[in-house]
Amino acid sequence: MTRYWPLHREPEPGVVSEAADLVRHSPPAVRKIEGLDFIRAFAAVNVTLFHLTGVYGTSFGFKDTVYFQVHASIGIPLFFVLTGYLIPPAFARSTPPAIIEKRYVRLLPALFVCSLLTVATLLLFPFPERYPTPSIFTWIVNLTMLPKMVGVEFLDGQYWSLQAQMCFLLFLCLCALMRLRDYLVIVVNILLVYAMVLYGFGLHLVVYDLPQISKILINNFLTLFQLPYLRFFAVGIFIYCLHRKRLTPSVYLMILLTIFHEVVIPRNGVLLFAVTGAIVAAHIFWTPFYAKWRIVRFFANISYSLFLLHLAIGWIAIRELESIGINSNAVLAIALTGLVGLSALVHYYFEMPLYRFLRRHRYFKDKSPSPV
Repeated sequence: MTRYWPLHREPEPGVVSEAADLVRHSPPAVRKIEGLDFIRAFAAVNVTLFHLTGVYGTSFGFKDTVYFQVHASIGIPLFFVLTGYLIPPAFARSTPPAIIEKRYVRLLPALFVCSLLTVATLLLFPFPERYPTPSIFTWIVNLTMLPKMVGVEFLDGQYWSLQAQMCFLLFLCLCALMRLRDYLVIVVNILLVYAMVLYGFGLHLVVYDLPQISKILINNFLTLFQLPYLRFFAVGIFIYCLHRKRLTPSVYLMILLTIFHEVVIPRNGVLLFAVTGAIVAAHIFWTPFYAKWRIVRFFANISYSLFLLHLAIGWIAIRELESIGINSNAVLAIALTGLVGLSALVHYYFEMPLYRFLRRHRYFKDKSPSPV
């Protein structure tokens, strides 16, 4: 019987289990795929330019005519596709607690330092038009990367994507605990159909008419399964199966449901997930010459810090520099250069030392490398 279709069956004599098969044929977490460095670098730079030029110009306006603006962003969908490609195979080598611990060990050092810098900047240079005064409680809850699950606002606008990725991780943990890890594609297909019904008929809007406690419970349920963004994670899973030559009927059905999802629930159209999937797949199957450039590797290294720092600090820098009469084009150049320098400082002198320290003191230790 084709793998992924049965709910459960014992492995036949002489046939390796699904988990063993994944361990044997899952080098991405061990062998570095150099093309992914370009994806990380491009995604972080694209999001930064989008927020600092297009979004800031639309929301607040520049004092002078700006000659360069980015009005479209595919950075966060690219991160989601990467997550769908990299994270699920790790569950064949580690337990759910170990995977969660590894993910926090990898993400928390930069988040701790960058969020602290964001809080300090907002306290020194208040931005009431966009940001309320941050509290210590808000900062601490945001370090969990799941603030909305307990009704706390995101510290900065881009933090919602951290929660989306963490919820996808928790969803995978739930599948593993329910012994559905080997049938992840089937579960994703069911959720894609459920999302099409829910959003296609507007049933998710019914929650607004329910009591507050029901709103919280239902919203947390929808947040956990990341139904609005599941299609991007599904594309990443499809690329993984394609790369490992493990295409089954359920995998083909998953990509068809993803396309149909975009037709039924038009958000950004089929083009967005097709473009992001094509970009990631191209850099996994082929390593372009520019992926090995030092500048690409540099921006790949600082991509996470740059992503965390750019929004509030970048907007405040633009506002303050324009207020003293500096031309808007020069302001953008100064702000971008400063953010890149600050991100490099955070990455090399704070994020990586803290990460190495936490990695040495992990509680759940196994042979599986940390997903990156």
